[in-house]
Formats: sequence, structure tokens, C-alpha cells
Amino acid sequence: MRGEGKCIVVKNTLAERAFSGGELEPISGFLSGPSLLVLGEGDVSKPIKTFLEFQKKVKKLPIRGGVIAGDKSPLDGKSIEEIGNLPSKEVLLGQIAGALTSTPSQMVQTINQIIGGIGELAVQIAEKNQK
Repeated sequence: MRGEGKCIVVKNTLAERAFSGGELEPISGFLSGPSLLVLGEGDVSKPIKTFLEFQKKVKKLPIRGGVIAGDKSPLDGKSIEEIGNLPSKEVLLGQIAGALTSTPSQMVQTINQIIGGIGELAVQIAEKNQK
């Protein structure tokens, strides 16, 4: 997992006992047959992205679902893959910063165009009144 998280093969009964009563208890619904858990901290998408890269090479590892700590509802496999396909936290923050800085500059350009339009209109009115 290259430091992005941990990947653990577990016995289902032991995992169910370990997660019983905790915030990861909803994961018990996915524990059937051979189970591989991907655990991570911090940015949720990093361990998912790493696992999805590995899954492309070994296509025999379907994603049944998962749980995000603190969230009571489990996520299905498709939702987990969608999280993995999102841009990283750093990229999202950069996009937000770009949007925040571009909005004021766009507003300034719009205001300048309006002021310029009013100035042109004033010149045209002044020329018309002189005639």
C-alpha cells in the first residue's frame, strides 16, 4: 500500500468480533468468503486509489463495500470506486482556491466593462447635447 494504508486478509468471524459494537461494525455485512480489508487514516481516497491501481493488475479482487469511520451507513462497492476516482484532497483544494481567486477577478472585469460602458454612454450624450 506504499504507506497509504494497510491491506489485511482476515478471518470473517474474528473481524466480526473485532468490529462488533465499534464504528466499523457495519462492515460485518460484507464479510463472506475470502475477505481482504483495506484500512487507512486521513484522506480516505488515498488507500482506495492505491487498491484500485492494484486491482487493475489482479482483476480477481471485487470490491464488496466499505465503511468510513464515524459514518454509520456502509457504502457499496460502486460508491467505494467512485470515491477512488475523485481527485485527491490537494487537487480539490487547488481547484477551490483557483475558483475563489478567479471569481473576484471576473467581478472586477465585469465592473470595469460596466463603468467603461457608462463612460462611453456619457461621451455620446455629451456629443449629442453639443450638437
